[in-house]
Formats: sequence, structure tokens, C-alpha cells
Amino acid sequence: NSDCTHVVSDDGLQHYAMARELEIVLVDAQRRFGNGRRLPVGPLREPAARLSSADLVLLTARTREEADAAKRHMLTAGQSENVPAPVPIIGGALMPSSAHSLFSEHLVSATAAPFANNSCIALTGIGSPERFHKDLQALGCLVEAKSFADHQDYSQLVSSGALVRWLNNGWVVTTGKDAVKLRALLRRLGRESPGEREAYKRLWVLQRRVAFADAEQPLLTELLSVFVGASVIASGEATKKHNDIARGRSTSDF
Repeated sequence: NSDCTHVVSDDGLQHYAMARELEIVLVDAQRRFGNGRRLPVGPLREPAARLSSADLVLLTARTREEADAAKRHMLTAGQSENVPAPVPIIGGALMPSSAHSLFSEHLVSATAAPFANNSCIALTGIGSPERFHKDLQALGCLVEAKSFADHQDYSQLVSSGALVRWLNNGWVVTTGKDAVKLRALLRRLGRESPGEREAYKRLWVLQRRVAFADAEQPLLTELLSVFVGASVIASGEATKKHNDIARGRSTSDF
């Protein structure tokens, strides 16, 4: 797209060939850095010390209290977890906000969604589905988990008729990430018979938002304003940051 002026990349921290101007590192408030070791013996793709070159650490939690507790822990235990103190740390509560059926853009409050306070299947192909399950349980749902591998291809689930069978028996709720794949797949496969169209009205997407403390909003706004207002190509700062990060690193750091 020739009108594109900014690129936001997910999961690119360790991709050093990609120049970057701003790095925001998301850290799960409950798991944090696990055993502190890298794959395959730990959960990390980078050493925790890599955060020294990030612009911001964003702790994601289910509640503000959980986010605040994790932030206090990281600030007090930073040295033991190799988290440099100068790196700004803020906490965000990732919580259910709204919902919509898969082929509709009409949003309703999550608490007013038809699957709330009902039994439902939680359909996920993400790395850690447990938080999604807890969000549904907080909405009063009796959850039957159908958890697949991260980046799951749902072609077999659809072509076998299993998804429609689930939908004929009740509600199926999925994540925003999974919804993108499912919507494109169903349109590509032309699953548009009257019976299937009716069934897919019971396939819903739960959307979540991140809530920040009022005191942390200015820092986040300032960082994003610099990024949005910057001209990456003209300034050359992206290339400079890329070179600063990559310089002196070996493949063992990836």
C-alpha cells in the first residue's frame, strides 16, 4: 500500500534483520520469564537482559491488581530477573469488552452477548488459551475447551462438519485472532448453505481491551505519539536503532 507510512509488527523482537524505531515488549504478568531460560529448555526466545534495549515493557494481566502486583515485583526483583531498572514498565489489564458474531460488525457489550451465562465451546488456536477460558468463565459461561495449537489451520474442522455440529448444539466463542482465520476460511470454502448460515450465527468473537492506570497513560501516549508522528524513512532513526541492537550479537542470543 503506497499510502502506508508506519508498520506495526507482532512477534518481531528477535528478528534483527527488520529495522525498528520503537520496541514495546509484552510480558505475561503471571508467567513473566518462567525459569529464565531460552528455548528449548525455557519459554524465552531472547534472554531477559534483552529488555535493556527496549523502549517499554508492558505487563499484561487479567486485572489491574494483578498488573500492579507484577509491576512491583519486576521493579523490586529486576536485578535477579536481569531486567534493567531504567526500562519503563507499565501494567495493563486485558479484559473482555465486547463481542460480535463472526460475520457481523455489530458489537454488543461482552456481558450482553447471548453466550454470556450459558454453556459454550471455547475455540482457540493460541499459545495460552487459559486466560481466554477465564474471561468466559467471568462472564458466567460453562466452558468446554477446544484448544488447538497456535496458528491452527481450521480447514479439517470445517470440512469435516465438526464445527457446524458444535454450533447446532449451542454457542461457540473464539478469539479475535482465530476469527480472522475462520472468517477467511469459511468464505473461501463457500460454506453458505442456508443451514450453515444459520449455524454460524452462533459463532461469536470475544473482543478484549487493555485498561491502563491513569498515571501510566501519559508515558504510553508520549511513546506512541513519537512513533506515529515520526517519519521513519526520512529520519533514519529506525536504521540506527536496528544497527545498535544488532551490533555485537551472536546467533546464541536469538
